[in-house]
Amino acid sequence: MTGLPVAAAGAIGLVAKATVVLSVALVLAWFARCGSARTLHLLWTTTFAVLLMLPVMSLVAPAWVLPVLPARTGALEQRLPDRAGSELPAVVDPGAGRHLHPGASFPAGRVASPSPADGSAPLTPAAGVFLIWALGCGTGLVSLVAAALRFRELVRAATPIRDPDWIRSTERLRQRARVRGDTPILSSARVSTPMTGGPLRPAILLPASAESWTPGRREMVVSHELVHVRRRDALWRLVAGAVVALYWFHPLTWLASRLAASARERSCDEEVLALGVRPSAYARHLYSLARELAPGPTVLALPVVQHPHLESRIMSILKANRPRYSGIRTYAALAVVVLAGMFAACARPVRVDPPADPAGQAEIERPPAPPADNPAPTAIRAPAPVLLADRPPAGPPATEPIPAAPAVPEPLGRQEAECEPGSFTGIMKSLESTTVQVSVDGMSLCMHTSGNVGMTGDGTAVASMDPGSRLVLASRAERLHRMAITPGPAGLEYEWSIDGRSQPFDDEARAWRDLMLTVLGRTREAWEVRGKEGSLRRQIGSHERHVASLRRQIGSHERHVASLRRQTGSHERHVASLRRQIGSYERHVASLRRQIGSHERQIESMRRQLASTDPRLASLVSRMRETERRIERFDLAGKVRGIETRIGEYDLAGRIRGIEARIERFDLAGKIRGIETRIGEYDLDGRIRAIEAEIEELDAERRAEEIERSIQDDIAALKRLISTTGPGR
Repeated sequence: MTGLPVAAAGAIGLVAKATVVLSVALVLAWFARCGSARTLHLLWTTTFAVLLMLPVMSLVAPAWVLPVLPARTGALEQRLPDRAGSELPAVVDPGAGRHLHPGASFPAGRVASPSPADGSAPLTPAAGVFLIWALGCGTGLVSLVAAALRFRELVRAATPIRDPDWIRSTERLRQRARVRGDTPILSSARVSTPMTGGPLRPAILLPASAESWTPGRREMVVSHELVHVRRRDALWRLVAGAVVALYWFHPLTWLASRLAASARERSCDEEVLALGVRPSAYARHLYSLARELAPGPTVLALPVVQHPHLESRIMSILKANRPRYSGIRTYAALAVVVLAGMFAACARPVRVDPPADPAGQAEIERPPAPPADNPAPTAIRAPAPVLLADRPPAGPPATEPIPAAPAVPEPLGRQEAECEPGSFTGIMKSLESTTVQVSVDGMSLCMHTSGNVGMTGDGTAVASMDPGSRLVLASRAERLHRMAITPGPAGLEYEWSIDGRSQPFDDEARAWRDLMLTVLGRTREAWEVRGKEGSLRRQIGSHERHVASLRRQIGSHERHVASLRRQTGSHERHVASLRRQIGSYERHVASLRRQIGSHERQIESMRRQLASTDPRLASLVSRMRETERRIERFDLAGKVRGIETRIGEYDLAGRIRGIEARIERFDLAGKIRGIETRIGEYDLDGRIRAIEAEIEELDAERRAEEIERSIQDDIAALKRLISTTGPGR
């Protein structure tokens, strides 16, 4: 064999595509590592979905050829007979109908490789690699199915929780978590930690000890599992497992699986905290559940606690400033992953052959020279075409003479390229040629000029034509009339034909030429008049957009100054917050002093009623002294001094002065005056009035209609001439 089979090459391409998608996802995850865990969860979920669909997308997506693979070896050419000693017959591609040169190389898929004489297929390296992959993939898929079946067995053996408090609490949490459907909550003695499973029919399994849980732990666990149910995390866990089984040999797949599991649990924690669960209590319950965790059966489910991710989850939960979720950044990252998957699926790597030797190429492409005794030009001798499927076995080359191929008239292809009536309507220009086509009164008319062709002022006659220039006229109605005008030694030369048959250049041909030039020239003039009006109106839009851009600059400057003023408000709010802390401390001390006053009033009342030895009086005196000690320990004066020091160090007045100086340096009023001056100098109204006056003076619609009316008689005459001109008429 000269290389890997097609299936192995496709597998290598699929691995390369998966590497591209995983690399893009890892880069995006690195950039989003300090953001919300929900963004990372959606990123990895989308990545695994793209990886799972990548083989199907690679088959059905349109091909985008990437010339990146190394060149083929010469093994194929070595199988062919030597060119110097034999001649190969030409090959016809049955799909495209093209003749291939005998020296051209065939695609690798078209040449059958030799097989053993006994008919058995040899065990190639590619087949061995495929068997190893299939074994690993099958093992992974079987383990997934076994884990899913074990979870389903646990669900069938579990019993529903029927405690009314549990049912009421679960229903309330289900509404808060926006979970639709009736997800069963079951209890089983065979599980040691809460878990959620079931890709299509989710179920929540709790350990048997859950009935003795406190309301706080119950709320935390059920909220966590209901969030998993709402997001269909069990289904996406199955998708991730299938991707790992498919790409089990790829190290980036295992890394992505671990990162996805961590992001899934941390994003679930974020949503639970958003439901109102206190972070400290949530972290405490997670730690307690982790201490109570015991090894259990391996099932396809999502346990509430996993030791590899516990530390990062608790640190994320207790973080003081948790990052906010950004929908724009999230959807942008998902779009990048999807586009990377589509790009990879459409890519088709092909081999790049090195440039051929110029001498050898010339030898291949050079036609055989005519014999010396026959200098007259003859048709090129071509081999008899044969199909690949009908190609005879390799053997001595045929020695019969090769018949000459019939010559194909060249002007036909050039005629189609120059002027094909009815292919479009309008004017098409390039650097070297201009084509005008119009459909009118059941006729398709075309004029094509190449080179330097000078027309008269009204465009209805040829004034001059440089050597090498060409003008082609064509009309298609009942027949195809065509005339080619070229410069010659004695003046202009005319080639006149009807339906491809050459005709003498007579009076009818001259009349057809004059009418064609008149109709096409005047029609082009009407189009150009309307086009000039459209160009003028586009100029008005351009001027309006320029002034609108200047006004947007004013808005941008105003928003910048508003942002600076918002910074001033932020500093003022910060100092106000510190002053509110002082007020809070003062209110706390006042409350303690009110307690002392209350105790003093009670003591005075009891002194009037009871003797001084009453134990209740002594108790009140002790409580009053304890309150005084609490006031002393609170150290109101010290706390107030500390906050006043922080306010002084914050330097609110200095910060505000700095921002006001920046606003003053920015000179918003000056910038606005400058832009307004530019707008005034631009004189938008004056420019628009000038262009509208030019449009009014042009009067394009009236002029175009007059031109079109002026050629109605010429169109009718041309139609009559076309219908009466031709062989046999």
